[in-house]
Amino acid sequence: LSLTGTGFTDDTRVVLQATTPEVHRIGLYTAREVLEVQRVTISSQLILEEQAITLHNATTGSFTLTAGGETTAPIPFDTNEFVVQARLKALAAFTDIRVTRDVTGGMSSWVVTFRDGNGDVALLVADASQLTGDGAPSVDVVELVAGRTASGMFTLTYDGETSEPLDASATAEAVESALDGVTSTGGVSVTRERVSGGFSWVVEFDTAVHEPRPALIGDWSGLSGVSVAGSVSVEAHGTQPVRGSFSLIVGGQRTSTIPHDASGTQLRDAIQALSSVLPGSVLARRVEDQPG
Repeated sequence: LSLTGTGFTDDTRVVLQATTPEVHRIGLYTAREVLEVQRVTISSQLILEEQAITLHNATTGSFTLTAGGETTAPIPFDTNEFVVQARLKALAAFTDIRVTRDVTGGMSSWVVTFRDGNGDVALLVADASQLTGDGAPSVDVVELVAGRTASGMFTLTYDGETSEPLDASATAEAVESALDGVTSTGGVSVTRERVSGGFSWVVEFDTAVHEPRPALIGDWSGLSGVSVAGSVSVEAHGTQPVRGSFSLIVGGQRTSTIPHDASGTQLRDAIQALSSVLPGSVLARRVEDQPG
């Protein structure tokens, strides 16, 4: 650099002073918000339903089976177990069944095992009107094993408030509605999973709270089933991010209260208001996407 001008003496010196703004990072760090998740489970020893379908005096034709208001496509009188299984699985009432076949003394019978885990299943209704043969063809359906799963009613209590009674096979929507009716929960979201002999409901609380949430308490006294049991477990403890306010000390002076989620402008104004800080000397920027 060179100095040009007039009126300078020979001993005039040029002094270059580099100044660097002082930068401070203010961080309020905590774990990100985690919503509380609790699991409600009702289980029992599962006994699968079995029913036998037996044809009498049929030599030609077909029959149908009805369940849940739906009727199968025609089933040939001499068909194998795979066709019967496919016809039944096409009905909305069933998703997991197994069929075996037996032919004894000229009579065909099929044993249907209902593997959906729905407990006692209403008897299939057979229509033999399209069968022909010696005498009067008929189709009998009998229950070999009565299915058993958890049944009855239960309630859930949260922070002293008790839900309306719930069925042991209640849908996720029913449990969610019942817990939303318990005002102290602050609202929940519920999903349902099948477990052995019953169901499990995953309850996620919609809001984070500062204090630990109490666990749901189940009243299982209205349940029935073989070795039926109910339980509640905490899958994830909820946490809440930073809250409240803070202040800063600059040059021996304390700022006014600053909200925990203050914008850059709010922080700047709080610091700039101090007499120990030169006017217009503060710039502040809030850094987003941080754990706090």
